[in-house]
Amino acid sequence: MGLEVTDVSKHYGDVPALNRVSLKVEKGEFFTILGPSGCGKTTLLKIIAGLELCDSGRISIGGEIVTKIPANKRNVNTVFQNYALFPHLSVYENIAFGLRSRKFNRDIIEERVGKALEMLQLTHTSERYPAQLSGGQQQRVALARALVNEPAILLLDEPMSALDARLRSQVQVELRNLQRRLGKTFIMVTHDQDEALTVSDRIAVMNLATIVQIGTPTEIYERPKNKFVANFIGDANMFEATRTGDSGLITEYGTLETSLPIPWQEGAVVIRPENIRLHDSNPGFNTLPLKVRDSIYRGDHQEIWFEENNLKAKTTNHTLYRPGTEVWLEFLKDALVPLNEEE
Repeated sequence: MGLEVTDVSKHYGDVPALNRVSLKVEKGEFFTILGPSGCGKTTLLKIIAGLELCDSGRISIGGEIVTKIPANKRNVNTVFQNYALFPHLSVYENIAFGLRSRKFNRDIIEERVGKALEMLQLTHTSERYPAQLSGGQQQRVALARALVNEPAILLLDEPMSALDARLRSQVQVELRNLQRRLGKTFIMVTHDQDEALTVSDRIAVMNLATIVQIGTPTEIYERPKNKFVANFIGDANMFEATRTGDSGLITEYGTLETSLPIPWQEGAVVIRPENIRLHDSNPGFNTLPLKVRDSIYRGDHQEIWFEENNLKAKTTNHTLYRPGTEVWLEFLKDALVPLNEEE
């Protein structure tokens, strides 16, 4: 069951939280709403869940308009940032709570809770209480409690923010695998770019109460539409350019060429650090010589800054580039992206 949000707006007093937001989520898709604090992403999730009402616009789930339908009548469940587990109930009782409140019979409750415990590898914890669980286990209990209700759409509000970095990486993969196995529609809110890129089929990037770009992780990262998206997701080298001909760009680094459309006469271009190649001699195209200012060895790669305008490159080359070393930089033609601030 899919979701459609059409021209949804929400104000708190004079402050706009959402400004005519529209998006469409397909059935069985893992869709992430990504953006900085205060951009409106959690408000949007609450409106989808029915926990808040929008000022204007429409919410449709599976073709049914649910804009004014209360949360308990919508076929969705929400996993909150703090998991909201009942501390006085066991894992089993926490998971069974929603089914019991909806008066399911005992056999169905036992069957569904048992399957959820097994699916999320929680069977051995069924008699424990939340305080006796790790952060990752608590998160899985919260997921199980939502999934036993068999919602058409599962909403996730910053579900991994309470986990440490190592556990977060592990749970991201588990969550993605679980979603694929179930084939259900997951909609997640996060401010973590790596998390969004890891788990999502598509991402909606939000800023200042609006959606600024929707696309696959590859599209969002490799073809950002504007400066905000380019800066917010990953490292970016950004500089001004003037168009010359169909594909030429006059920049502070000389004249470069891009294989992508240039939508302006003057504007900004971006290139990711890993798309700048380092050479000992001039490879002859889209190149310039620069001196290394700083380098950091990261094990699987090096991060290198150059003396001109804080330009940054990443390389897996095992050569150690020390400050003062002169190298030739090659800007990959298909990775030099002209930005369109009008979109």
